[in-house]
Amino acid sequence: MKKKTVVIIPIKKKSERVKSKNFIKVNKKINKKLYEITLDKMQKCNFDEIYVDTDSDEIKEFCLKKNLNFIQRLKRLTKNNANGNDLLNYHAEIIDSDFYFQIFVTAPLLSIKTINNCIKILKSNKNYDSILTINKIYSWFWFNNKPIN
Repeated sequence: MKKKTVVIIPIKKKSERVKSKNFIKVNKKINKKLYEITLDKMQKCNFDEIYVDTDSDEIKEFCLKKNLNFIQRLKRLTKNNANGNDLLNYHAEIIDSDFYFQIFVTAPLLSIKTINNCIKILKSNKNYDSILTINKIYSWFWFNNKPIN
């Protein structure tokens, strides 16, 4: 039996710490906004369905143009005290799937190859029910000339 795999990309219109971060053009060569980079990448991954949860009219229009599933962000989930788990729980209630991926636009360096490998691992192994991407870093971290680790 084929296992259904969906990705949900939450994108808030407003951000408190970095103003309009999801709408910033981070790479002048490709001339795309942060959310465009991520959503274009998701269309190249092996997901069965792609969902975008947002309160932005601009992103809604982009979704319609790119034929992406759009979820209007609930008011209660636009507040700063709402987190990724709140969103994922809500999405699991309204979207039927075997596997749910939640990918954030603030991770534009996550590669298609890595994402597809994660999908493959989950679908092919009965022992796994979740997956997380990480990088081991063996180094010292400094802030204001003081070690932080």
